[in-house]
Amino acid sequence: MLGVRGFRSARLLGSVPVRTQQKKGPFRNAELWNELQPRDDDIIIATPYKTGTTWMQQITNQLLCGGNPEVWPIHPELGPHSTGLWVEFPVGPPNKSELLNNMTTRRVLKTHLSTTGVPYNPSWRYLFVLRDPRDVCASMFNHAISMQKDFLESLGEKTYTQADFDTWFKDVFMMPDNQRTDWCYFQWVSEVWPWRHLSNFKFINYNNLLNNTRQEIADLAKFCNIPVTEGVLDAVTENSSFSFMKKNEKYFEPPEQLMTRGRFINKGKIGNHKNLLSEEHKEAILNRSKEVCGDEATEWLITGK
Repeated sequence: MLGVRGFRSARLLGSVPVRTQQKKGPFRNAELWNELQPRDDDIIIATPYKTGTTWMQQITNQLLCGGNPEVWPIHPELGPHSTGLWVEFPVGPPNKSELLNNMTTRRVLKTHLSTTGVPYNPSWRYLFVLRDPRDVCASMFNHAISMQKDFLESLGEKTYTQADFDTWFKDVFMMPDNQRTDWCYFQWVSEVWPWRHLSNFKFINYNNLLNNTRQEIADLAKFCNIPVTEGVLDAVTENSSFSFMKKNEKYFEPPEQLMTRGRFINKGKIGNHKNLLSEEHKEAILNRSKEVCGDEATEWLITGK
């Protein structure tokens, strides 16, 4: 099915998503999902870039460990980000799939693939975290200029500085129609939005999660069939706060050869785009979102309603 202006949307070939991509690239090898032995209780954190992925990893990690502040989303053999491991990320131990398949704890698997790339399993619980595209833009740019130049150049990726925002905005975030890929936020949203009615899909609005964290976490626990007490909810809420995660950033940030230390966990505020985007930038983003994702999706991304 083609969206506005021939833009690829989710494949509506039946009552559930159909996987139509198994792309490879510097940051993804979707074929790695084929090596995963599915479990009925798997939790999939499915997000575009910079919409609260690591935050959701910490929340689910804390729910599963009962709010223990000394338990991190780390598997001793897989390293950082492993409980919510980025499955299709081609970097990691050569036996990553074997380690994942041998894990004895409940798995929380991270993906930046949309419904056209990640497998669908009716027993899995999928958590889609989405955010105001203007804030996504600001967060993505901050991430881009914090990546290590040598690492990006080794992958053949272009590097940017603070002064390059207008170029980055045009070439990356507002990617031309004929160059859109899985990196495009608008495309990603347009592919998952048609499936929001599925009972094992939970769409989580970043603003709602920030404004009503404890209740959103309680709803999330219920959705994932994780029993919690009021005390555990209090602990999870505290241990997944941005202040807690910033203080313990070393447990979440990528290796130093990938990214400058201390630049991974930010304030997580709503409206963080205001000091970066001009009125023209903001208007262009909202127009593109309405064009590609639709008015209803755009309204929900901004307001959570």
